[in-house]
Amino acid sequence: MMLMFTLVVSFLCLMIAAVVHQKAKLMAAATPVPATVLQVWSKRLSRGEPTYFARLIFDRKQNDGEIVHCDVPDVLIGQPAAVGATLTVGPRAETCWEPYIFCENCAMPNDHLALALLIIAVILGFACLFMIITMRNMKSRTV
Repeated sequence: MMLMFTLVVSFLCLMIAAVVHQKAKLMAAATPVPATVLQVWSKRLSRGEPTYFARLIFDRKQNDGEIVHCDVPDVLIGQPAAVGATLTVGPRAETCWEPYIFCENCAMPNDHLALALLIIAVILGFACLFMIITMRNMKSRTV
């Protein structure tokens, strides 16, 4: 039972570390720009709290340096926003779709958290290996 729990926690730490690292890498590459909210609506995706979406307009710079005007009709913004408000977004260099919304009050994901989760996953992995070797030795002694 303990072996299975340790394996699951190790695997979850490894997956969360990968997600945090990927998000930190993408957010670091995005140059923040102001975006204007044109329309806001909410959807209740489950029985929980409503999820807020918005139509945003902003300008982004492509890899070749050209400025492109973006009008994105369906962006998950998380928190409610007023029409006409300005949000800070991190547009992707290759497309207008799915810009990163920078939360004004939130901590940005960083690689230190990903590294800590990776270290925990490795330690738990070694603990699982130790448990497996111990159980195998105990079985061989009883036979």
